[in-house]
Amino acid sequence: MDSIMTTATFFTIETDVTLTAMNYDAELNNTSPGMADALPDGCLYVRHAPGQNTDDLVSAEFQRSFSKFLRAALLTVMFVIGSPMNIMNMVVFVKHGLKERINLCLFCLSFSDFTVIFAHFIWGLDWAVRDITGDYTKYPVYRVFINNYIIALAGFIYVSSFMSTVIACERWACVVSPIKAKTIISTKTMGVIIFCAHVIILGAHFIIAAKWRIVCLFDPETGLTLDAISSSQFFRENYDLVNAFDGIVFGVLIPGLCLTGVTVATAGTVLKLKQLAAWREQSSSAATLTSRDVALTRMLIGISVLFIVCTTPGFVFHTAIMFVPGLSVGGKYSNTFSLLINIQQLCTYINSSVNFFVYLATGTKYRETVRAMFCRPADPTNRSMSVETTRTTA
Repeated sequence: MDSIMTTATFFTIETDVTLTAMNYDAELNNTSPGMADALPDGCLYVRHAPGQNTDDLVSAEFQRSFSKFLRAALLTVMFVIGSPMNIMNMVVFVKHGLKERINLCLFCLSFSDFTVIFAHFIWGLDWAVRDITGDYTKYPVYRVFINNYIIALAGFIYVSSFMSTVIACERWACVVSPIKAKTIISTKTMGVIIFCAHVIILGAHFIIAAKWRIVCLFDPETGLTLDAISSSQFFRENYDLVNAFDGIVFGVLIPGLCLTGVTVATAGTVLKLKQLAAWREQSSSAATLTSRDVALTRMLIGISVLFIVCTTPGFVFHTAIMFVPGLSVGGKYSNTFSLLINIQQLCTYINSSVNFFVYLATGTKYRETVRAMFCRPADPTNRSMSVETTRTTA
């Protein structure tokens, strides 16, 4: 077996207890022949690090309880709600026509949100299985996702943020200058921009996906063999690069730019709509948007506000990491760190799950399309027969 650096960091998936990995050869030399023979193939010996830091603001018990509730209950609810609703969104926008720029953007947003919810639910299946089997040591699904870099699909969170920004800016441009907005960027050009954004964001997120590996650990004190998350060799060799992407690019830069763009564009759209409403009262010819355009704009303002509310906590949290020493995995405030990660995940799940209800509540055309899909239209033949019968009776 290849030896690993003594600076490698491990933590168990179940308890988030930080472990210190010992160099395999050195550890083996300090064990009896019987212990060496007991080492499972492909596993490493580990020793437990010191116990919980009492200075942490959040107890380990509370953090674990909240994490279990999030994964077992809330994520399941969001998956049950969000998956079919995002599929519904995609079907509706296809019916509206993807040749229209805004429909293409909304379709891509729904696809990104669906991928976020679906992927998180699938790689969280291990936690559901463990509650049934009682085996808290093996995580086969999570191992496949991490060791094969499939966890890079989490990059769709940032693709979704990008799409929310594009939608907010597109609607602001349509409200400010409806005629010019239709000719500035064609649907084809928008499609190319969206495709390139997907490639760049997901490609860059593979760097973060390579940060961790699932490895087998053997604890001689308990005799247990368990799966744990380990810092990868790639991460240890490219520490500054990976941390720059994880902490700065995806932690602060992309969320900060998207949050700022959506906030400014949404505020500009709201102010312009108020101006149009005031002009409409003075002169009927002053309004440049149809009632359907206004309804669409209000719908898009709704999803922008949802994005702002759900993205702000994560942005603040990742900014705080840069200025609060110990707010990290295995740090002085590791329990607080894990709790804030869970809260950020919850906000992400909500943002990716409930757009359907915003569309339904504020989108006139969206409601009409959904109603047409599920409500059988009245039979004109039966209606004419009913009218003829009434006339004859009269």
